[in-house]
Amino acid sequence: MSMPSAAPAAAPAPTTLLDRVIQLCTLLPYWLIAIAARVALIRVFWWSARTRVVPGTWFTLNDTTTYLFENEFKVHLPGGIEFGFPLPDVMAAITMTCEHLFPILLVLGLGTRFAGLGLLGMTAVIESIYPENYNEHLPWAVCCLVLIKWGGGVFSLDALIAKVRGR
Repeated sequence: MSMPSAAPAAAPAPTTLLDRVIQLCTLLPYWLIAIAARVALIRVFWWSARTRVVPGTWFTLNDTTTYLFENEFKVHLPGGIEFGFPLPDVMAAITMTCEHLFPILLVLGLGTRFAGLGLLGMTAVIESIYPENYNEHLPWAVCCLVLIKWGGGVFSLDALIAKVRGR
């Protein structure tokens, strides 16, 4: 003789204010988090990119940026090791290009994980130049990690492409 199976127990209703707040937080859609992370990164890196070009131009690198890579920017490693960038004019151009390209990709939600990975790498380099500013760089890194892990959300070209491809 078999025993009747018991119906699964329903999840208990929230009993405290904290339980209710936590339950409301679980309703927060990922797309909203993704948009917030994308906007935060766009704001920081696009504005930085625009300071690297001659005013009134789109991609003409200014002399100040090259000067900074030649004379000011030094990578600081643990143990007090410090060194300058090789090929500072090339590094300045690459930085300016990446600071324009990755935010554009984030606006479109195209290659979001790739853009997040690129900006995470840039954040790591920036952190090595200015290690005392970790409290400013850490939120950038967290936004990058969220986008690398979960992508751009439903309001992105990545999601549209995946839908069209049947994924």
